[in-house]
Order: sequence, then C-alpha cells, then structure tokens
Amino acid sequence: MKRHVSSLAAVAAFGVFALCSTSQAGEILRMKTGNVDPAVLAGRFDSSSRSTEESIYVVQFNSAITRADQLNLTTLGASILRYLPDDALVVRATSREANTIVRSSPAVRTVVSYDSSWKVAPSFTPNSVFSTKNTVVAHVRLFPTTGKTAAAIAKAQAQAISKVSSVPGITVEKTDGRSIVIRGTRGAIESVAAVDAVEWIQPEAKFQLLSFTAQDDNGENGDNGQTAPEAQVGPGDYTDIVGYETGTKLMNFDSVWGKGLTGKGQIVAMADTGLDMGDVATANDFQGRVNEGQIFGFFSKSWNDPMGHGTHVAGSVLGSGAQSKGALKGGAYEASLVAQSMWSPMLGGLAVPPKLGDLFGKAYASGARVHTNSWGKAGDFGAYDSFAQQTDEFTAANPDMLVIFAAGNSGVDMDKDGRIDPNSIGSPGTAKNVLTVGASKNLVLNGGYQKKMSELRQGTEHWGAEPIASSMLSENASGLAAFSSRGPTQDGRLKPEIVAPGTNILSVRSHAKGAEALWGVYNDQYVWSGGTSMATPLTAGAA
Repeated sequence: MKRHVSSLAAVAAFGVFALCSTSQAGEILRMKTGNVDPAVLAGRFDSSSRSTEESIYVVQFNSAITRADQLNLTTLGASILRYLPDDALVVRATSREANTIVRSSPAVRTVVSYDSSWKVAPSFTPNSVFSTKNTVVAHVRLFPTTGKTAAAIAKAQAQAISKVSSVPGITVEKTDGRSIVIRGTRGAIESVAAVDAVEWIQPEAKFQLLSFTAQDDNGENGDNGQTAPEAQVGPGDYTDIVGYETGTKLMNFDSVWGKGLTGKGQIVAMADTGLDMGDVATANDFQGRVNEGQIFGFFSKSWNDPMGHGTHVAGSVLGSGAQSKGALKGGAYEASLVAQSMWSPMLGGLAVPPKLGDLFGKAYASGARVHTNSWGKAGDFGAYDSFAQQTDEFTAANPDMLVIFAAGNSGVDMDKDGRIDPNSIGSPGTAKNVLTVGASKNLVLNGGYQKKMSELRQGTEHWGAEPIASSMLSENASGLAAFSSRGPTQDGRLKPEIVAPGTNILSVRSHAKGAEALWGVYNDQYVWSGGTSMATPLTAGAA
C-alpha cells in the first residue's frame, strides 16, 4: 500500500533521555528505560514473515541519517514516525517491508521491533507479587498515524483504544486523540504496553499551580508542603508603593515602555485558574483587552477565577494599573488576553487536558502567539515525559508561538551544604522547545511575606544551612529564590533558561467569591503572591 512521506519529527521520542556515553554514534538506542544495543535484538522479529499487517520498528543507521536514507525508507513503503538517538528512526511498516529495509542499503545497521519494555515509565512501582494488584491510573500515548485521511486516523485510534480497553484489569476512563487515561491493576500495565499502537505509558500526572503557597489540610497545595507566614499588610492606599512591587522595575520595563513597546497589538494566552469574574467586561486593569475566555475545567460552566491565581498571573502579564492610577502595571500593559480556565469546581483544582495540543491550538486559533503557563508537575523531576513531548510537538509545528512554563517551587537544600540541590524541575517545563522560567528575588522590604527561609514551615529541614537559612524572600535583587526549582534535566539539558522576579509580587486580585488572599491582601484590588508562577507571566510580558 502506498503511503505518504511524513516529515522527520523535530523532537525526539520518549527514548531521548539518557546522557551520551563513550559509545560511537549508531551503536546504541538511548531509551529512558536504559541504553540498548539494537543489534543484539535484531532477531526478535520473524525475518521469514511476509505479513501485510503493519507494526512498529526501529531502523538504526551506521552514521548520521541523510535525506537519501529517509527517502529510501519511504520508497520501500515505511512511514517515518520520529527520530531516536543514536541515528535511528521509528517507522511503521509490514514485516515484509522491514526485511527489505534491512537489505536495502549499507547505511542500515539493523532493524528491530519496537520492544514493549521500552514503553513503560520507570516511575511506575516495579511490578511484583506485592504490587501487581495495586490500582494505578496511567496516561497512555499512542504512536502517531501518518499519511492517512482524518477518518482513517480516527479509525486507527479507535481500534487501538479498543485493544487497550480489552486488556484484562484495565478500564479506559478518558480518550483524546492519541492520549488515553486508563485505570487498572499494576500487573496489567505490561499487557497494555504489548499493544502495538501504544508508544508510552506513564503514571497519570497530577498538575498543580506553581505559586509558593500555604499547605492545605492534605499537604497537597504547595510543592514543598510549606506554610508561608502571616503576611504584612500595608495601608492599601498606594502611598507606600515605591515602584518595585510588581517586579517590572527590576526587569527595566520602564526603558522599553519609554520606546513605545507596551504590548499593543499583541495577544497573550494564559492557561490557569480563570480570570476575575469570568466576563470580558472585567476588572478595570483588563478592561477592553480580554478577547475571550475559554473553559477547559471538568464540569465548569464559567472561566471566572474562584481561586485568584490566574487573575494575579494575568495582571503581571498585562494589567494596566488602572485601579492603582498606573502604579501597578504588568509588563505588556496594552496587550490583549485570551483567558483559558482549567479550574474544575468538581476537583477543586486544575483539570489539564490530556491532549495539550488542544490547549495551545485553541489559543493559537484565537490569535495568541505567546502562551504563559504557571503550572506543572511537582514530581518525577527532570523527566521528559508525554506532556513535555506533546508540548514540543506543538511548538515544532507552530514555531511562531512562544510557549512559556514555570520551573516549579521544589528547590530545597536537603544535604545542607548551603546550595540548592539540582534536578527539581517538573514537566512540561522539561520540554525542549519551551522557555522555562525560574524565580529570582524581587526587592520588596515591606508587604507580603517578610521572613527568613529557616522560619518558614519545614524551613530548618529544607533550607537550614547558611547562607540560605538567614536569607529573606525579597531583600536581594541579585539573589535567586531558594524555593525555585533547579536543573539540569535528567538528560543533561540546562533548565531553566531564564529567571525573573518571583517573590512578593503585587498584582491584580480576583473579585470572584471565595478567591484566596495568596500571599496577603494589599486592598480590594490587589494581592501579593510569589513563586515561579509569578516570574513566568512577567517573562511573558517581556516577550
């Protein structure tokens, strides 16, 4: 059957995680489950088979892949799905085509079936007699289907979902294109991996807001389970404002504003907890510049902000300062906004769509070319997972959109050497084609939280050694926030790429019923907050 040529993916598959070793190019596959020499596995598919049923194979070359190599594969009938290091391509082909490819060119080192053991994330509890009956919720990602009509792609995905759901002990809870959420026993995960169309399985992510916030009764609200101290409250009449409160002064926004660069004509999308009262006729700081609101939260009927986080984030991006007579402006105070609410009243938290391309794509279709995200995973640190890959796939296909993610607030000094420990960034901030933002210190000596790091809850455990212990949250404009997550990623990439003020940031307050005070109320219109959540929108405003 004739198939169209698919372009070589600009991002690597889930196997692109291990650090390079001394092995020569074209000798190993660098999978997250460990490095593999595919030549050792070359006999795993039946070389005598002439089946016309398609399966997934890895074709490894002896050196760097050329366009001629790719053309050779597609001419022989294979569909190229993506690249794998070192010097390998994941393809969909029949066994007859796979056998032909092996003999087709001296550039081909070997061809092997895509092994099911490569598909299961190491972050799962190992399957054993003790864990096999444990209930797990997992995110399943299917291989892409290329060179077919939309109807054929939908049919192929439906067939794959049917095969997954037929695995004993597995229930499909949610599907969205190539993304499937399943619930079942730990012992059934390997059987799901054996479904040919399945590319990757990982524990279902729990996403959270990346403001440095107080702990709830279950200890689930903040990255580190920290409870911040009682906030300092000022007069609320703007007489105490000195200019540093929003973070824009440290970033030297005044100089670009003076040149007329205020964001006018630009559209920024924000995916968060919503915006103020959920109406385009909203708080004065956004008046006339909210293009639309979009709802993604489960069982949500509004894009209002009952939590307060999203409104604060939006204020840092593009608040006009109208309610403060211009004193408390965001970075791009004349830009327009597409507000995407992921708040679920049923869950009491974020409901991030399993297919992130829908989130970014809907914003893109609404004209946004900057997309700011102050949320992420606070676990499986440094991993390049399904959500990081989905983000990279979107940005590779839409290079004119800048997607920005917060690094996280999981920075701690557990070995007490006076330096924050490495590798604490969560996905999707681990993606390759996103700008990941850490938090530096703002310069605010009054208002918000004014405590030493060691005085915070669990402070002596997480930041008990000097010089961190006695440092304050916002006393040093050249300092990094101790809680800000650090890189590198598991595959050795440097993250975050940039930092911005993220402590004691004053921004717009949500007027929705029940909205939180965050780091403390300044007045009815503005609240303090902090975290990489706050550094990220300031960076979006600068973009």
